[in-house]
Amino acid sequence: MSSQKLTRRAFLRTAGAGVAGITLTACTLPAPSSAPAAEGDAAPAQTQPYLRWLTDHYGGRRGEASDFAIARFKEMHPEIEVVYEPVPEVAERMMVEMATGKAPDIFLSSDDLMLPYGHLVMDLTPFYERDDDISVDDFMPIPPSFTREGKIFAVPYQGNVQGFWINVDLFEQAAVPMPWEYDHNGDKWWDWTDFLETTREIRGLGEDLYGYMLTNRFEWGYLSWVLSNGGFWVDEGSGARIATYIDPEKNVGTFSSPATQEALKFCMDMLCEYDVAMPFEQYQVTNTSLGVSPFEAGLTGSAEQASEGGIKASERNIMRVAFPRSPATGESHTGLNNQPHQITKDTNFPDEAWAFAKFMASYEIQWKAAVELGGFDPSRRDIYSAPDYYTDWPEISKEAKIEQLDQGGYRPMFNRFWEWVNEFHSIMDEVGACEMSLAEGTAELDRVTTEILQSG
Repeated sequence: MSSQKLTRRAFLRTAGAGVAGITLTACTLPAPSSAPAAEGDAAPAQTQPYLRWLTDHYGGRRGEASDFAIARFKEMHPEIEVVYEPVPEVAERMMVEMATGKAPDIFLSSDDLMLPYGHLVMDLTPFYERDDDISVDDFMPIPPSFTREGKIFAVPYQGNVQGFWINVDLFEQAAVPMPWEYDHNGDKWWDWTDFLETTREIRGLGEDLYGYMLTNRFEWGYLSWVLSNGGFWVDEGSGARIATYIDPEKNVGTFSSPATQEALKFCMDMLCEYDVAMPFEQYQVTNTSLGVSPFEAGLTGSAEQASEGGIKASERNIMRVAFPRSPATGESHTGLNNQPHQITKDTNFPDEAWAFAKFMASYEIQWKAAVELGGFDPSRRDIYSAPDYYTDWPEISKEAKIEQLDQGGYRPMFNRFWEWVNEFHSIMDEVGACEMSLAEGTAELDRVTTEILQSG
């Protein structure tokens, strides 16, 4: 490996660790929105239910949704006081709160928080069993990290169906078929071969135009291609593609497995062999200089990393579609994310906390936050199938999103996960820059993955 490659990878590793360090040390924790009682004032009577709600949803559309929800919940439950505590980084705040024994009653969580704090959150299975108003079947699948031994530790809130978007105008300029205008033995959907031909035609429209915006991201760049091809990153011993928790004695990296390597090769060929995907560095520069993603600026024909809000703001002729099908499996999968609410074991008001978490998962709040405000994808299945859900979308786009909801998968979760992600990105940066072969890259990824997994 050349010194240039070592420098690139060392820089990326150092930069990632540096950012994380800055976040931890420089994060200033904002005060709760409800000010503490002044000296001499009586403390709040503990007979009134009093819930502290910790969330990183503040400002913009998400903050507006949170303010709306608090006001509506107060109308419905005037006897319950909910203290809204928005913070930039929930993980760092939880680190402090759990260490000092002052945990919030309810907090918006991500799957990585289950590793250090999973033993401190409440098993919500009994609430689900006795509450006829809510069922896990109402929502997109809950990430494996929040379900253990048949128990459920979360109430879904913010969903994310990692999608695939196309710029219809560029498709029409390149005179290529739309994704649903193929016929593979009766299946009217594009596959990887069709997709590659489409990207090559769009690339030919102009020097600054690309067929695909491939980003060097674990989830929005590779995961869906690998899932669709029947691969995954980790073998947890039973052959399952997604491990809930990692057993160091059974788990090894599987980047060199045929299905995973074939999917990664397809992605890298778009960069290094066919020149149809925007290079990673050009994407970063363009994104910074324009202030919007190259896809939203109309410079690429298709993309994964985009937001509903950003796309709406761009006012371009952009459509949501499903991933191209893998020729090897005939399947089209995508990555999922679900940021749910959790309740801590030490809350003095578990019933009231459940009522608030359930309310945040209600159709009214999900519709307001996800559809009217466009802050994120909903978690509720019934919103996706509602007649007035994105009425400007063609029916095939709505069907494609629902299909992805049912066929998606989650990232694995294990100790040192974020350190692993940083290593993953630094290695793939070299491969994507055509400085390291895919065979070398996948071998290195397997070595690093197995080493981190087996370190406990």
